[in-house]
Amino acid sequence: MAFITRTVIIVIACTLLLNACHKTPPAYTPPVHSMPSVDTTRYKGIWYEIASTPLFNDKNCYCYQLSFTDYPNYTLGKITCRENSATGPIDSRTMTAYPVPGTNHSQFKIDYLWPLQFDYWIVYLDKDYQTGITGTPDHRYYWIYAREPQISHKQYKKLLKIAAENGYTQKYLHNYQQCVNGRLVFPVKN
Repeated sequence: MAFITRTVIIVIACTLLLNACHKTPPAYTPPVHSMPSVDTTRYKGIWYEIASTPLFNDKNCYCYQLSFTDYPNYTLGKITCRENSATGPIDSRTMTAYPVPGTNHSQFKIDYLWPLQFDYWIVYLDKDYQTGITGTPDHRYYWIYAREPQISHKQYKKLLKIAAENGYTQKYLHNYQQCVNGRLVFPVKN
């Protein structure tokens, strides 16, 4: 019984701590709109994280990638990054994404840090599935992704504008340096 009580207390404490770490969105924010539908066959594969409002364990990541593998009832996401430098140890995490019925694979429930589950919406994809924005509908977190480790300044500004139209702020946005040919590069080309 003591083990169960201690476990419940730890889970509650962790939940309160994670909520305290959340960024508070502005008083008014426009609603987040997910894509009308997403072709999961085109969405799967490797994406480079260009920028995001980082989770507590992402701030010292370099060469940040996310790969998606599609299964009949869920999508498996594998996050990898290098800790503290381009040659640092590899940090790898897995998340399971369950599509929300009726959203045509544009909204998911994510199991990332058990027992916590969060909403993950695909907010924007360009027509070629080369750049995209994903986020949480409460505006606390969002991610800018691309199929290549660098995007143009023009593409980046366009993605920031789309994010802002969906109520996401740049206040906590963090750009992730990517690895190209064994060296670190800024994810937005000048």
